[in-house]
Amino acid sequence: MATTNQIISLIKAHNENNNEKFKTVILQIAAYESKHNHKKIADDLKKYAEQVNQHRSNILGFNNTPINPLVYLSIEKHKLNELIVSEDIYIRINKILNEYNNKSN
Repeated sequence: MATTNQIISLIKAHNENNNEKFKTVILQIAAYESKHNHKKIADDLKKYAEQVNQHRSNILGFNNTPINPLVYLSIEKHKLNELIVSEDIYIRINKILNEYNNKSN
């Protein structure tokens, strides 16, 4: 059974979106279970550890905390009417913004 420290480490890694640490702790728990002859649990944990990075989206978050520390996201405060584009592009952008603003939560 996982130790309290390992469970806390799992939760912290999840909350920090630290997939590598999350995966490492899962593998540590799997090793512990294997050592105590809980082979099925160890194998299941290893299988889940392999899937950790497969289900994450590659889309950047827009909360000023980018997923990749090498990427800096800055959202400028400008108005749509300041944008210099063709009328067709302006209509498309306006449509996207309206859909975003009217999306159901």
